[in-house]
Amino acid sequence: MGMKVIAIGSRIMRDDAAGIIAAEELVEELVAEGIQVIIGETDAAYCLDCINEGDSIIILDAAVSGRPWGTVWQLPLQNAFLKCSQNQFQHDADLLSILKTKNLQVTGLLICIEAADISQGWGLSRALQSKLTIICKEIIGIILKFRGDIEHA
Repeated sequence: MGMKVIAIGSRIMRDDAAGIIAAEELVEELVAEGIQVIIGETDAAYCLDCINEGDSIIILDAAVSGRPWGTVWQLPLQNAFLKCSQNQFQHDADLLSILKTKNLQVTGLLICIEAADISQGWGLSRALQSKLTIICKEIIGIILKFRGDIEHA
């Protein structure tokens, strides 16, 4: 049982890699906080192998929901399970669908970074890259607050 951040997305689709890049930027800080970081990319089966019954998991991914690009937003996993078939998220629908089907007892959050450009190409768009520091600060704040809420529940 532990807390895990699982970053998913595709590195060759510009901002679709936002969750992965943010996790890589935050890995030292997260590990220092005792949080395991898993770079799952598009491999939902690998991600699932890293999740144990009772874990607290945070899935970090890009999204295209109509919000302004660079917006960081969150959804409790239980709510994300209900929305996973609506194709609002980039890759986490596969992971969420599998988790829902397996009925693993996990708690957690889905943290999304609103993409500016999901097209073929390596690296974040200039727009999202320009906000990466702010995005990472928001993400670490959400994660640490979530962990604190769990520890004090």
